[in-house]
Amino acid sequence: MFSIKADSLVPSQVAIGTIERQKADYYEMKMLKHLAVFSYFLSREALLYAGLMEGDNSVISYTPNPFLLRIGKISFRPEFYVSKRQTVEVIFFETTNKMLSECKVELDSFFSQRDIRMLMLNTDEIFKREIEAENWLDIVRRVSNYDIDSVNIELAYNLLHRVKRSSVLTLGEIIDRTNRDYDVETEMLLFWLL
Repeated sequence: MFSIKADSLVPSQVAIGTIERQKADYYEMKMLKHLAVFSYFLSREALLYAGLMEGDNSVISYTPNPFLLRIGKISFRPEFYVSKRQTVEVIFFETTNKMLSECKVELDSFFSQRDIRMLMLNTDEIFKREIEAENWLDIVRRVSNYDIDSVNIELAYNLLHRVKRSSVLTLGEIIDRTNRDYDVETEMLLFWLL
């Protein structure tokens, strides 16, 4: 039986120290569904999973490294706190850490008492969707660097109605690949609509 404690379960990305960054496979990126100046990820699989959540319509928001848990005398960080339309989830990645695997039942009970669903994800499943995740990360990079205040409202309105009217519409029918400079605004608006 393991004792599980947390100072707070309010998701707020835990600060990552310099030494921890140097030890980790560290990534930093501006995300759309995590409303911080930058999101910090301590592994490639965490960055990829964030990309997949950016493309998941059921995910409203998420926080990487949301809080510290003490399990016995050892501290752990869940990978993500995820707010979905119907549920809240805390995500751990399955690791070789024996203690995390051994206290899975206690963790599940701890979170279910607080109406939070606890998930242990196999990182192999994330890597199987690596191309999809990279595509979403590319979209996030483009959209987060685009000045949305300068959007042509008429173009946005026309694009939205065009997409709504069509049951099947390909990207090539919307974006003129031969004139990318002209269609950058259309491309960014389309990404925002996603």
